[in-house]
Amino acid sequence: MVFPKENPTGEIRGSYRFRVSLFILCLISVLLAFSEARAKNLSYALTLIEEANHKALHNEKYWHVLLHYKGSIFGLRSLIDDPNFFFAPDGKHNPQSELEATIKALFQEPEEGIKNPVCKFVARYNWLKEQLNINSSQLPVPECSHFEQLMAEIKPETVSLIFPTSHINSPASMFGHTLLTIETATRSKLLSHAINYSAITTDTFGPLFAVK
Repeated sequence: MVFPKENPTGEIRGSYRFRVSLFILCLISVLLAFSEARAKNLSYALTLIEEANHKALHNEKYWHVLLHYKGSIFGLRSLIDDPNFFFAPDGKHNPQSELEATIKALFQEPEEGIKNPVCKFVARYNWLKEQLNINSSQLPVPECSHFEQLMAEIKPETVSLIFPTSHINSPASMFGHTLLTIETATRSKLLSHAINYSAITTDTFGPLFAVK
């Protein structure tokens, strides 16, 4: 009787090919699911943009307040110069473009080291969510847990603008000594939180410092 020779090499190759094929199929399934989710998010974002334009939210006064837009003979212009404050390239001068870009940014997947728009601009997000009835469950970041935790700890009730010095004519005092105090349920001035503005400058020439 003649027995067939065993071929372990062939069995190993067959097993290897099967595993590779299975891995490729799994990878394709994941990519398809990811693409489908992105397409769904994009469709929802475009729907929200269409609704925002229909309501003309870019003309709302509160949106202009959030973006610090001021009118002039040349049209609207934001008082903010930092380009990181805007999502649209022309956001400094175009409220509608900035609103549309902000909505699109809400659906971007979070990147490591970059703050998501939901947390970066909490006031913008909350206003848009209220105006458009945004379904937060469809956002990659549905809420800013850090902000919610901070608000829960502070428990703010009132805000006061404080200028605790008499030299209001001095730019250094005007900008460096003005602050906001946030009173909590404790009603204690000593336990109030404070928000202040500060700047680092190497200028020693008074008039030049005032201009800057």
